[in-house]
Amino acid sequence: YLVVVGPRGAGKSMAVKKMLRGRAKVVYVDLTSEFPTIHARLRHLLDLPPGAPFALSDVLRQFKDLRGVDKPVLVVELDSNLSAEATRQQSQELKVLCIDNELAHGILVLSDANAVFKLNPD
Repeated sequence: YLVVVGPRGAGKSMAVKKMLRGRAKVVYVDLTSEFPTIHARLRHLLDLPPGAPFALSDVLRQFKDLRGVDKPVLVVELDSNLSAEATRQQSQELKVLCIDNELAHGILVLSDANAVFKLNPD
């Protein structure tokens, strides 16, 4: 689990993309006011109809259960317009998926240096 912080426009997103270039199983998730949760954004990216069953932890667990397959990398980029509560909730969700459940590698890219104050203290 990695948190990337820096001033707006410093190249955080580009640095992460270059670091992961050529690596398989990388999923980029940008969270905005329209799609403020990892779950909502992935449902949209996968074009799932409303109400269709979808459990991200189950999908990631299937990757983990396959022998010889590295865990996927979830790159979650938080828009500066996301509320403090949404930022806390989604950083916590990524932590649970990556640290507590060991289902993925996680990279959280904050929109600007001040966004770090929206994170949970742990």
